Amino acid sequence: MKLIAVTVLLLTICSFESEGALVRRQRQAEEPETGLQKLFSQYLQTLTSYSKQLVDKVPEFQTQAKNYLSKTQEHLAPLVTEAKTELLNIFNSFIPFTTQSEA
Repeated sequence: MKLIAVTVLLLTICSFESEGALVRRQRQAEEPETGLQKLFSQYLQTLTSYSKQLVDKVPEFQTQAKNYLSKTQEHLAPLVTEAKTELLNIFNSFIPFTTQSEA
């Protein structure tokens, strides 16, 4: 009878210890996930805030781009016309134009 009581007592103690160890292992396994989840949520919050700021700045970027393109066109238009005339002059110097009556 005493042997049965001691056996039950030992089994109970072992089961409590194994359950405690199991709970500790589960808690340790969950903590890194919680840290990872926290890191991921912070990443998403930062990404969301950056995208909101970017959306707010879109009209500003559009006006800057339009101004840049108009200034570029103002500066390049004379250069393009000058290059066009120079290129035509070069071609005219290599290819003599003759009228059909001379041929």
